[in-house]
Amino acid sequence: MNLFPAEFFAELARHSVRRSHDEGWQVCRHPEFTTLGYELRAWQRGDTRRQVNWRATARSRQVMVRQPEREVGGQLWLLLDRSASLAPQNLDRDIAQRRLALALAWLALEQGASLQILAGEQCLQVEGWSQRDAVRLFLQQLPLPAGRVAFALPSTPLRAGTRLHVLSDPWFCEETWRRDGLLAGRWTQRLWTCLCLPQEHRPPQEPLLVQDVETGQKLNVDLSDTSDFARDWQQFRKAHVLAMQQLGFHYQSLDCLAAAKDAAGILQRAAFHHVL
Repeated sequence: MNLFPAEFFAELARHSVRRSHDEGWQVCRHPEFTTLGYELRAWQRGDTRRQVNWRATARSRQVMVRQPEREVGGQLWLLLDRSASLAPQNLDRDIAQRRLALALAWLALEQGASLQILAGEQCLQVEGWSQRDAVRLFLQQLPLPAGRVAFALPSTPLRAGTRLHVLSDPWFCEETWRRDGLLAGRWTQRLWTCLCLPQEHRPPQEPLLVQDVETGQKLNVDLSDTSDFARDWQQFRKAHVLAMQQLGFHYQSLDCLAAAKDAAGILQRAAFHHVL
C-alpha cells in the first residue's frame, strides 16, 4: 500500500497556507515569547462544560466552546505512540497516525516552526521547509508498532513557546507521562489526538481469548450480553478524556477507517475537528 498517495497530498494542499511552493512566498516566524488566546468553534462530543463560552453561545444561538488559539512558528513536538496497542489487528491506525503526523509536520514547517518528532525510540529533529522530505522518509521507515510505550527524550532543553501534540490511542496510560518526565516541560500548548478504530466502539459477537499485546497476559472474555457494553465503553472513554484534561491537554478524538480508502478522509476529519 502507498502510504502517502496522490490524493493525500492533494487534500493536504487544500490546508496549506502557501500559495505555491515555487513562488518563494515565506511565512514570518512567530515570536517565541507570545501569550496565546482562544478561538471559538461549535460544541463537539467530548467537549467539557468548562470549555463553553456562554456569551458567544447566547449570541449565536448554538453552543460554542473555546479552544487554544493556533500558534505559528516556535517549536512543535510531535509524540507518536508506537506501542503494540496501536495496531492490534490491522495497520489502519498505524497508517492513519503516520499520515496525520506528516500533515501536522509539513504545516508546521511551512509556518516557520522547528520540529521534533518522537516515535517510540526513534527521533527526528528538523527545521525549515526544505527538510520536509526528511519527515516523509522518517515516517515511511518507522518500524511497526510493538512493545510498550516508551519515548527516547532528547537532551536538548525546551525552547520558549514549545507546543506538544500527541497522537495515540484510547489505551494510553497517563502514568507514562510521569514515568518519562514529559510533564516537566513548560509547554505553551498540550494537544492530544486519540485515534480510534471502528471495532473498538462495538463488542465482538463471539467469546474471545484476549491477549494483552504489550504484556502477553491472556484472559477469556464473553460479551454475548452487550447491553452494558456501550455504557461501559463510554464511561471508560470519559475517564480517559478527563485524565488527559487534568494533565493539561486539549483532547480530540478521530476515527481511523480502512487505510486503503482513507488517505484524504483522515485529513478531512482532522480539519473538521480542528486537529489540523
